[in-house]
Amino acid sequence: MITLRINNSSQTNSNIEEQWIREQIQNRRAEGQAICVEFEVHYKDVNMIFPFGNCPSRSNGGGGGQNFSKRTWELIDFWKRIKDREINPGLIISFWKHILNACN
Repeated sequence: MITLRINNSSQTNSNIEEQWIREQIQNRRAEGQAICVEFEVHYKDVNMIFPFGNCPSRSNGGGGGQNFSKRTWELIDFWKRIKDREINPGLIISFWKHILNACN
């Protein structure tokens, strides 16, 4: 299962759409809100939360990380490369597609 949260709105699995992502980010930006984007991924050997932006600190559920699967490490590595960039729809859509590819 993949849940995408953008501030107080969320979508899960096949309900996540590029247009929804664009609208959520653009609307929050237009309202001057800080933006928090979180991907919560529970798929086979992946059990992680990947935050972007101004998100409250929370436990990731992944423990110490020494026993992460190869698939999890690939997602973590990609996330680390992009997590500090300015949030924009293209960045979030790109990571969402990366998750979809990794989890198929």
